[in-house]
Amino acid sequence: MKLAGKVWNTLPQEERFQLLRACRSELSDSLKEHESTLKWDELWPLTQDALLNVDFSAILGRDVAP
Repeated sequence: MKLAGKVWNTLPQEERFQLLRACRSELSDSLKEHESTLKWDELWPLTQDALLNVDFSAILGRDVAP
């Protein structure tokens, strides 16, 4: 699993949703809300790719390294 996946799987839903909004994927808000409840390997490949370029720690304002 990618490092981003290890971090993603430890985050609460609200923080996952913040990251999905920040990655600016083409998903609708309802789909983003749904994806925020999923584990990394259940996310759409489009979502995984977009999240790989997002600085999780900067967006959430805290260190999220595993």
